Amino acid sequence: MVVKTKNVQRRLKADERRKTIMMAAMRLFVEKGYSTTRMEEIAEAAGCTTGPLYHFFKTKHDVFAALAEQTFTAFVGRARAYRETINEQSPLQRMKASIDMIMDEVEYTSAQMFIRDTPNVLGEQMWSDVIDELMTKSFEHDLRDAMIDNLIEPEPPLPVAQFFSAAVVNAISRADPKDKESLRRSKNAILRMVDRLST
Repeated sequence: MVVKTKNVQRRLKADERRKTIMMAAMRLFVEKGYSTTRMEEIAEAAGCTTGPLYHFFKTKHDVFAALAEQTFTAFVGRARAYRETINEQSPLQRMKASIDMIMDEVEYTSAQMFIRDTPNVLGEQMWSDVIDELMTKSFEHDLRDAMIDNLIEPEPPLPVAQFFSAAVVNAISRADPKDKESLRRSKNAILRMVDRLST
């Protein structure tokens, strides 16, 4: 029993150390960018030597990949859970609500870092897959339903869904996180574009 307790404590300490390292890496990647951040800087920011850092992550790429997986998985999960709560709305209302949620809940400084660095570090396909899961697939579903309900003119839904996903990503990438009014205007402009689909 004592051995098990000690093992649990060791695991908890290891998990806490790994979390501290990842938080330090996130701060540096946001502030400096992936390419100019060194492993030694991550260790220093985490308050440890490079030994524990290399115990958890063999390369800087591994650190970034772990951060990306954790962040994307959590946000996609929240977006899917939110979609469940708006399932009874009309298709275009669902699409607008999803855009509203994503642009309101995203943490802009870290999102801008991921938009900037993920395609180069993890590959364009990884980034495309994330955007598909977060937005494009649900937008495509909403647009198809809107066409079935004769709310909008029949068009290939995928390119239109990709257009709106790109609009959201572009708005986030160019946003000044401190300028809330500008963020609101960008979001409202995209929502108005959705409204125009039915005119």
